[in-house]
Amino acid sequence: MAMLDTIADQSIKQLDDFKPQEIANTVFHIATAGHHCPALFEAVARETLHRLPHFGPQELANTAWAFATLAVRALGGLGDVRAWSSGVGAALGWYARCWNVV
Repeated sequence: MAMLDTIADQSIKQLDDFKPQEIANTVFHIATAGHHCPALFEAVARETLHRLPHFGPQELANTAWAFATLAVRALGGLGDVRAWSSGVGAALGWYARCWNVV
């Protein structure tokens, strides 16, 4: 899994330059591989909250799925994932209402 650690490390360094889809795809594929990268997930949580209005429903769903798949529970200085997921959940609910799917 050294390759995934390298991808995670490089992703953290370049996260500011990633588009929302690139952020979502990165954590989605790392979670699909079952690889735990706490530093990456903490950085992604921080970046997602910072840029929440720029994430579409698919990016939010894939990012949330990655966190749930790896059972990420705590995010260092960010506190409990529930606080992060409530922001993401609110955004997904807003998208659903906008598209009249609820």
